[in-house]
Amino acid sequence: VLFGAPDRGLFEIAREERLELNSHVDYVLNTIPGQGTRTVRVEEAVAATLAIININAAQQLEQ
Repeated sequence: VLFGAPDRGLFEIAREERLELNSHVDYVLNTIPGQGTRTVRVEEAVAATLAIININAAQQLEQ
């Protein structure tokens, strides 16, 4: 799981490091779309992302 920085996103960070992000990851997801603010604190992003992963994992186990 990767997170961007307050001043730039994952694609910008990868570009600065001369990496093609899509060749290093399977998925690029925005787990807080329509956030209504320019940035989300990393601790908020981690909590939201882990909650989504937890819900998804629980649903997979029920099947």
